[in-house]
Amino acid sequence: MAQGPISRLCAQLTEGSISRRQFLERAGATGIGAGMALFLANANAVIASGGSKNGYAFYPSQDAAASPPAVGMEGRTRGEGGELRILQWQAATTANCHQSVGTKDFLVSSTVQEPLLHYLPDGSIIPNLVTEVPSVENGMLAEDLSSVTFALQEGILWSDGTPLTSRDIQFTWQWVAAADNANASVNFD
Repeated sequence: MAQGPISRLCAQLTEGSISRRQFLERAGATGIGAGMALFLANANAVIASGGSKNGYAFYPSQDAAASPPAVGMEGRTRGEGGELRILQWQAATTANCHQSVGTKDFLVSSTVQEPLLHYLPDGSIIPNLVTEVPSVENGMLAEDLSSVTFALQEGILWSDGTPLTSRDIQFTWQWVAAADNANASVNFD
């Protein structure tokens, strides 16, 4: 399969045959914007550094345990600390991913909400709040797709310290499925 010019540039940057400066110059010459070229260079650097075992720099690796930051949290209590400022091209209209109307909202909501599963760029799915991805093979997905079972990871807490339970997942599913909530996550019509 032939690579496009941007893919070739990313590969050259990863293997070290061109410098970051050369990458940015050549990427700009292809017509992509400077912001996108810089994003690609930075993402490529994180991926190349092994910053993630699953090859995707923006999600934790599949087998990484969730934990608070190792530094900077001494003497702090969860939930305190002032304002969170997010600078992006357009203000978010909601911090609820189920009511988001674009990337601007989804980026903000991803700081306060997490899905049960994550999609990787190659289309594969990894567990996030659950122990494994349901499948017919592991018995967690009915062969006729009429039911699915999720096994929540143990020890996941809400920001107030309350444990995450299956009732929370049920509540969210029922809220998303309710037509009067104007959610963007699902459409049963």
